[in-house]
Amino acid sequence: MNHGEDDFVVYRSVTKISDVHAKFIQDKLDTMEKVFCSAVSQHKNKPALGTRVIISEEDEMQPDGKIFKKVTY
Repeated sequence: MNHGEDDFVVYRSVTKISDVHAKFIQDKLDTMEKVFCSAVSQHKNKPALGTRVIISEEDEMQPDGKIFKKVTY
């Protein structure tokens, strides 16, 4: 089959799309910003930030003289 300069090939996945992907399509979430805003809206009453206790800190000298701080949480 020769179509001159309009030759092209289309590849499509043969696997079924997930429920999450189907919801993205249904809600027209076609950019990462839209996905993020949707997730924030959907989970707005859930805590998103927290803290961790530092168990130990250790300074490690690198071969180039810089100090790398290792932290254990």
